[in-house]
Amino acid sequence: MQKLILLDYAQPNLFIMRLFTYGCVYGQSLKINEVDKFSKEKKVYTSFEKISSESVMMVSPIGKNIWLRFAHDHGLDFAQLRWCSKEVLSVDSDADIVFLDKDGNTYNFKNKDYTLSTPGGGAVVAFGMNLLGVELTLIGNCSVFKDKTMTAIRIYTNDGYYDFDIKEKNAKKLIKTYSLFEKALKK
Repeated sequence: MQKLILLDYAQPNLFIMRLFTYGCVYGQSLKINEVDKFSKEKKVYTSFEKISSESVMMVSPIGKNIWLRFAHDHGLDFAQLRWCSKEVLSVDSDADIVFLDKDGNTYNFKNKDYTLSTPGGGAVVAFGMNLLGVELTLIGNCSVFKDKTMTAIRIYTNDGYYDFDIKEKNAKKLIKTYSLFEKALKK
């Protein structure tokens, strides 16, 4: 009898988790696209797109689940990166985050603020809420994502740097997301 009751509770939770995951996995979108009524400044935020991932159950020493989105707020274009980790991470203000394109060119961004990992800090929707993570604000020329296919990212932390590959399908999502971002800014 108890197993039946547990199953009854588990099924709706699984449904809700799949429902939340659906919004995260399928398609690029604008999460915020508005003009502030006081300042008259445009505010645009895209959805987070996965750029690197690994199963949560993998045994690697560091998590590889990384998402990126583009934003425009207070007259500044920037990117936000969320990184789910299995360890405590800290990233200094002005730390380098470097993207590598398929031609071997590098594109440097700087982390805006000192960041220390927190539970759920790298979470996107329901995924990673119980894992440590960081959210970094990347300052640099976001327009490089307009037509460059990124193949890797290097993130400098206070413990050294970590390199992550970006699959081609994820690189194409970044190009599409940046295009959506750019169109929203021009409207």
